[in-house]
Amino acid sequence: MALVRLIGVVEDGTPRRAGVPVNPRTTLKTSKGQDFQIEVTVVTSGGNQVSLAGTTPTLTIKKRPQDDPALLKYTNGDIVGNVVTFTLPSVDSKRKLDPPGQYVYDVWITLDSKLEPVVPLSPLLVEAAAFKP
Repeated sequence: MALVRLIGVVEDGTPRRAGVPVNPRTTLKTSKGQDFQIEVTVVTSGGNQVSLAGTTPTLTIKKRPQDDPALLKYTNGDIVGNVVTFTLPSVDSKRKLDPPGQYVYDVWITLDSKLEPVVPLSPLLVEAAAFKP
């Protein structure tokens, strides 16, 4: 199973600390039918950890940015402290991310009753499944 690690940022107006990305958009790449995980460490723009206790982290995947509803929506990530891990099973990528090509994804959390984009809309490149003899 492929694992991708990202940093998600809650823009809280604090000065940006070294190591906190100015633009948390990250292009992801996977193969159709592959299990993969997306691990997001959530920090403030100042680099402080954001507790995810009591929040509902959400990962959405769409064919185009304007599509609604999303092709895939996950709200069942595993939370440990300020890290959420979403597992995307192969059956979802095989059925929903078809045909292979460019998709988009984003990650949101509900914090103090407000939706916060921690990874803004970013490219997700889905390649054709590798041939297995």
